This record gives sequence, C-alpha cells and structure tokens, in this order.
Amino acid sequence: MGSNLTYTVEYLKSGDKWRRVSDCTNIVRTRCDLRLTDEECEYWARVQVVWVGYGCSSEWVYTDCFSPLSDTDLKVLQFNVTFSDGIFVTTIMDSPTPHTKDGVVMTVRYFFPDLEYKVTCQETGTDKMTSLVSKEMNETGMDTKRTVTLPVPELGREYCFNATPVLWLNRGKCSHSEQKCLK
Repeated sequence: MGSNLTYTVEYLKSGDKWRRVSDCTNIVRTRCDLRLTDEECEYWARVQVVWVGYGCSSEWVYTDCFSPLSDTDLKVLQFNVTFSDGIFVTTIMDSPTPHTKDGVVMTVRYFFPDLEYKVTCQETGTDKMTSLVSKEMNETGMDTKRTVTLPVPELGREYCFNATPVLWLNRGKCSHSEQKCLK
C-alpha cells in the first residue's frame, strides 16, 4: 500500500496565503526541503496524503508555527586546540548547511554573518576560567574558520576548553561544544 501513497506539502508565510512546494507535490518520499526564502519570517506547513487509485485523500495535517532563524540551534561541530610557544590556539570550523552557492557548500555564517565564538578555558580541578570571543569580521559568508588564542596562565597544568557560538542579536539558540582538555 505504501507505493500507492503520495504526499503534497504546502507552506504558509505569516500574513500570506498557502503555497505549494513545487518539488513536494504528489511525491512518494516522506521528506521535503522547503528552502524558504525569508529565514526571519514565521511559517506553517501542512501535508496531505493521497491514496493513488483509490480516489481519496487525507485531511491536511498542520505543523506548529516555525521560524528558520529563531528555531535554529547552532552548535560547534568541529574545533581543535593546540599548544605552541606558551599559547593555546583554538581553531573553530563553521558548521556546513545543506545549501550551496555557485557549487560551494554554505556554512551557518552565510545565514548568521554576525556569528562569533566564545572560547572558555578552565584550569582542571579549579574554578579559574578565562573566556575570549573571536572578533574576526566576515564579509562573504564563505569563510569557515575562526581562531582564538589564549595565553597559558601556568605551565604544567591541565586546561579544558569549550566553544560556544555567540549571536549578538539573539537570533537562534546556541549550544556549548564538547570539552577538550590539554596539558
């Protein structure tokens, strides 16, 4: 019976009317990429199932309201910590998105150009902590790497690091990275 089912997806932009998603009309797959053009708006989506050959369809099933920017949970997927000449160097890679532009995979920075990272260094076993925020500017949304350097407070001790995305305009949610420790 599964092969006799097709799905149609429509979306509603706040203050607008329901629109069909051309790539998601009478489809057999259960995934639809909305590729919304205005990430700051609020949207709703609805799905209808059609039983092909039986002449009947389901009622529309509706999602809750969603906003691509404010519902996004930013995470640090990849960061590295190295030690050289008495300085810890933390390198953070922006997370990729499913979007491409001119054949290049866009990172979260394309949608959040004001994205910075706060790196926290804590001496193991103490509450001594240092935090710095990356201050590098990015004009294109194509740069994918940020570095933060922290001087070593005391040689021979173990320090643990984590990185947190920072959005100064408070759009989206931000989650801490996993902790990495060096001695």
